[in-house]
Amino acid sequence: MKEKLLLIMLILLTACDVKHDTMTNIPIDPSIDSNSGIDYTVFTQSVDSVVLEKGEIPLSRIRKACVNDSLIFILDDMKSLFVYNTKDGHLIKQIQRVGHGAGEYIEPMSVSIDGEYLYVLDMAASLILKYDYSLNYQGQITIPIHTFDFIKVPDGFLLWNAGGYNDLKSVLHVDLEGTLINTYVKPKMELDHIESTCVFSDDGEGRVYALETISDTIYEWKNNQMTALYGLDFGVESDKDYKLSSEKKAAVGIYSKGQSFVAQKYVFTPYINNDYTLINVYDRLAGKSYCGTVKTPNLFPFIPVALHKNNLYAISDKMLGNEPAGDYDIVLLKYHLK
Repeated sequence: MKEKLLLIMLILLTACDVKHDTMTNIPIDPSIDSNSGIDYTVFTQSVDSVVLEKGEIPLSRIRKACVNDSLIFILDDMKSLFVYNTKDGHLIKQIQRVGHGAGEYIEPMSVSIDGEYLYVLDMAASLILKYDYSLNYQGQITIPIHTFDFIKVPDGFLLWNAGGYNDLKSVLHVDLEGTLINTYVKPKMELDHIESTCVFSDDGEGRVYALETISDTIYEWKNNQMTALYGLDFGVESDKDYKLSSEKKAAVGIYSKGQSFVAQKYVFTPYINNDYTLINVYDRLAGKSYCGTVKTPNLFPFIPVALHKNNLYAISDKMLGNEPAGDYDIVLLKYHLK
């Protein structure tokens, strides 16, 4: 026990903070409202869509999703896990295993994948559960904190430590057995205005990002370090430590919602403006932002859930005109980005 305490103290003393050398401001116009539109062809070459097969458990509001070359893995708000084939929408398997036994979870909050396994974060139990791609249970990993988001990296996992729990920093790097390696990002203690439990994202090509919604900063995980890549600039008064305090965000009614997707040419960030969810599309080459609601084919709402190899995935429901009221299809949309 004494050795473990000494290890944690050593990590706290030696933990690197954030690099800010290359941070770029992303301008977001606070005057843009829900009536302002962005044509999807601004950033998209083409769009594919496929209807997702229905199973015994209906797909509810999506909490987190991740994608590889042929599969999409979805965790919904009803604590169900789904695996679909992205080519034809075939439902490969679905489970809902709430409990305290092997392969069961209490409060699943997030999912992440590597080349072989799906990982499910159970916040209540401080566990990461491991399943194969067919959702067969393969084991579990105990982690040092309760957290609502995480992501797989080659040598372990990154955990989001909201508010600096246990006097640690905001990002915890743990190994494949859950042992703490290092901590990053000095926490912002104002936790009264967190709008999203989704912090981490990846691009399907090895790059990992985190949007810290209190400071409106997008970080990149690179060379075992958190680098401040972008700062969201809402064009209102800022103070020394972060763009907007949570009180100011509530007062002006505009703030980031969480989980930016950083593609090869564009950065997609959802944000709230006077109770409406809008999207900021930032052109990384031109240094230009497009703000508003994205106008898409067939009027599908633009709600991105995952990015993989410069393809942005969204999921929407589509009412069936000739069917009884309330019947609908769930449609997977794949935006091939420019």
